[in-house]
Amino acid sequence: MKKPLMFILVISMFSSLVSAKVFINEVEFNPAGSDTGNEWVELYNDGLSAVNISDWEIIDNSGNTLIGGGSIINATRFFVINSSHTITNTNQNFTLLNDTNGIVDFTIRFNDSSPTAGDNKAWARVPDGSNVWQFQNETKAANNLDLVSPNITSQKRHPNPVFEDDNVYLNATIDENYLKEVRINGTWEGNWNIFTVFSATNNVTERNFTYVVSEDDLESGEFIEWYYIAEDNSGNIGIGEKQNFTIRLATLVNITPSSPDGLNGYYVTIPIFTFLLDAQAISTYYRFDSLQWNLFVGPFLFDINGTLGGIERMDFFSNFGSRNESIYNITIKVDVFGPELISINPTGIIRSGNVNINALIDDKYQSNSGLNLGSLVMKVDNIVVNPNLTSLDSLKARVNYSTSGLAEGNHSTNISIYDNAGNLGGGNWNFFVNLTTHILTVNSPASGNYGSNRVRFDINANIPGKITFKDNDNEQVLCNTCVTINKTLSLRDGYHNLTINVGNEEVNRSIFIDSKEPKIIKIMPKSKTYVNGTELSVKYTEDFLDNINILYGNGSLMFSTNLSNCESGRNVVCAIDIDLSNFNGQAINFSFNVSDSIRSINSKINTLFVDTTKPLIIINFPNNISQTRRVNFDLSVSEVVRGLSYIDFSDIRPSEKRLCRNCQYYNKTRSFNNGNHSLKFIVEDKAGNMGEANVNFTVM
Repeated sequence: MKKPLMFILVISMFSSLVSAKVFINEVEFNPAGSDTGNEWVELYNDGLSAVNISDWEIIDNSGNTLIGGGSIINATRFFVINSSHTITNTNQNFTLLNDTNGIVDFTIRFNDSSPTAGDNKAWARVPDGSNVWQFQNETKAANNLDLVSPNITSQKRHPNPVFEDDNVYLNATIDENYLKEVRINGTWEGNWNIFTVFSATNNVTERNFTYVVSEDDLESGEFIEWYYIAEDNSGNIGIGEKQNFTIRLATLVNITPSSPDGLNGYYVTIPIFTFLLDAQAISTYYRFDSLQWNLFVGPFLFDINGTLGGIERMDFFSNFGSRNESIYNITIKVDVFGPELISINPTGIIRSGNVNINALIDDKYQSNSGLNLGSLVMKVDNIVVNPNLTSLDSLKARVNYSTSGLAEGNHSTNISIYDNAGNLGGGNWNFFVNLTTHILTVNSPASGNYGSNRVRFDINANIPGKITFKDNDNEQVLCNTCVTINKTLSLRDGYHNLTINVGNEEVNRSIFIDSKEPKIIKIMPKSKTYVNGTELSVKYTEDFLDNINILYGNGSLMFSTNLSNCESGRNVVCAIDIDLSNFNGQAINFSFNVSDSIRSINSKINTLFVDTTKPLIIINFPNNISQTRRVNFDLSVSEVVRGLSYIDFSDIRPSEKRLCRNCQYYNKTRSFNNGNHSLKFIVEDKAGNMGEANVNFTVM
């Protein structure tokens, strides 16, 4: 039967109080059938001498007295008292009092409310006189033996699911006061074996036990069975229900081909990957070289960033819902391409029999297997030669072979080489030796300026050859084997130093291209504006500026002047100041001309009114005498001016104060503080000419 935890705690709490040699050792207060005359309490004397219990009493929780009178309990003997009244069956306890009403012993609280026919169970101290009570078959007037087996109430496993690289924790909860040994029976070593979990001889308070199965004892796919066994000090044995679990199959990689089909562990066929999964796996993920994780949905190729080659690590794992298995990885070496010739010389027609034949050999991808230099074979005109071979790095090498006296005609070159994965690469090419002297005629282009970037190339050679031209050191092939070129090419605006070549013949041409005409955006000042000759400007766009000229005057008196320090570019403004005193009081016309080395354009013509005379200020009032605070200003100007203002330099912070706009006269009063005042009057006419006059006065 399951023993409640409260019972264990109560025993522990009261243990220090039980010090007498006479104990309430066993009680039966709800026997099967009638309680009357069948309820009893057993006392036990564990001392070495008899104890006189005359006038002692046993009291239940209702205050009823079970016994009284005189009695002797001999040493290590039992004494049974039959109850003379009915005892309550729930939440019951008993207290033993001596003849002075001192407490000799007392029990925990019991329940015995559901007896069945033939029930002979009672509450007993196990062993006699101990602090541990158990509900078990009665042993009236006899030694109390432990008749209850340990109760294994819970067996659990962690983690779930289990992988082969896990340490597995097998747990059990065992209800027993006097455990002698806890064992576990399991099959993780191949057969059923028993392992000791716990062993002790003293009273046990431990209830939870754990046994750790090392990952070293687990194999992928293995089926494990196990259960706990517990034995108490009385030899009672409890056995837990058999448990089991399966070590989940580790995710495996299936590669086609099944093993590297090249040398040095390389695949020379693009491998195809699939995963072999445990039946309980929900999904599988993989990635190459720590890149993004991919969900496995079917067979896939080794293709990292489109290179189809290299040494890569593939990580992968499966998800089981509550857990992911550990991340596994394998390293794959793939090289499916043979070495290539990425630079070969010579090609086409050459004009000498003394030839340096060379090529750059490349194993293409950075992580490929590299060149097997010892496997290189070079043939010239089908004859094996001994070239110079220079390793540039593990993937690249330069091969050179110099020969002299080659006959005129076609010649072949073949290079073959293996990489370290066993792929054969290399290549073939031809060149033609022509010892006839070339004559090159360039009809077009001619040196000079071009207003279009479409340039005609009209070139003739006396014998076939590769015709090329260099444009500021950038070489371009016009044809590989030809005698005539007649085509139009697009060249950028700007200067071009062209070198046209066929064989050993060269012709040089220097041309300048400006395909866009100058553009005048606007000129200033606007038409019908008063000017004094300053800041006449033009806004323009021209990438290759040659000159800017201004034309101005009236009638037969016209002048032309070049502007200096004007720059090329977009939306550029360039200005000039001109002495127009000869045209004072007259109207003039002006325009700009902007030119590059090929074209020029004129602006529209604007009309300007010239005024180079400074305006005069006549101060009628104030004069240099004392004034009242309201000072009358009586001023006149020699012409209508754009603005009339003054500055009082006696102010703490002198500033210009406007009197009027577009005026010639001013007659008003202004307020001034007491004291001396030094004023400057300023006027500006419509052409920007400035006039000044000064006056001093004192306000009393």
